[in-house]
Amino acid sequence: MVYLIHGDNLLESFESLKNTTAGKDCTVFGGKNFNGADFKMAAKSLSLFGEAPCLVVKDFLKDKPDSKIVKDILDFLETNHLVYNLIIFYESHKVDLKAPLFQWILKNGKILFFPQPNKPQLKKWILERLQAENFSIENEALEMLAEGYKNDLWGLKNELQKLVLYRLDEKKINQDDLDRLSFPNEEKSIFELGDALGYRNAQRSLKVLAGLVDRGVSLGYITLMVARQLRLLIMTKILGLEGKKIVEIQKRLGLPPFVVQRLYQEAGSFSLDELKSAFSTLILNDAAIKKGKRLPRLSLDLWVDQLCFRSSGRG
Repeated sequence: MVYLIHGDNLLESFESLKNTTAGKDCTVFGGKNFNGADFKMAAKSLSLFGEAPCLVVKDFLKDKPDSKIVKDILDFLETNHLVYNLIIFYESHKVDLKAPLFQWILKNGKILFFPQPNKPQLKKWILERLQAENFSIENEALEMLAEGYKNDLWGLKNELQKLVLYRLDEKKINQDDLDRLSFPNEEKSIFELGDALGYRNAQRSLKVLAGLVDRGVSLGYITLMVARQLRLLIMTKILGLEGKKIVEIQKRLGLPPFVVQRLYQEAGSFSLDELKSAFSTLILNDAAIKKGKRLPRLSLDLWVDQLCFRSSGRG
């Protein structure tokens, strides 16, 4: 089966990608570094267990590939009846409906489109997420969330998780809760950067990073805070591997419940070796930057890409 998952609602499109590939060992191809020969070889191969492959191609169309490359892939898909394969083209934008790949998948596969919700849709989305947790929300707080996060579903999801964990006893969110749990812009953005990295969301990580730099936050401070987040993820991962429950981890780390809950979820996206390697690389990069051997912003951007797109095993 060939899928196209696209749209600028990156949260729900990413959740759809995760659900579609759940339990499968997928090979990921990046758009800029797409190699047609490698893709075709992977599509024809079987796993060690004799299973048909799962392939994910990220942002293949976003960088406007040569028409010959697109035709080559379409010819391959047309002539090789890969009915048992799972091939997903994941585009972090709305794809042109006239694009040949779109037309082919429309006819032969399945298309999932996730546009950004308008304000009424966003309020409905908030209510549905809260109702799933048996929560209610006052109208003023609902309006504030919908207005404040109208272009940022990732941030809104994180905010709702935080509010739900904060109000577990009352099961109701009001405007005072939003005021009490709000962060100064820089601190909030650092918090969001850590979360985006934890969920391996490169696009959002780079966007938040760019916003921090544009507001004059030093790269040294950003690196320090990211290193702190990685240390917390490593400790959470180790404690989780030791069989510790979230309540025990919270006591060991001395952090609020909602923070530990998110760290626990994010640590599940990485192996322990990946987290240790990412921490070591970050520290080495910082040392090289201080010695003038690397460009600060470029080095940090590349580190983010490497962390988010590195294929991984779990453990």
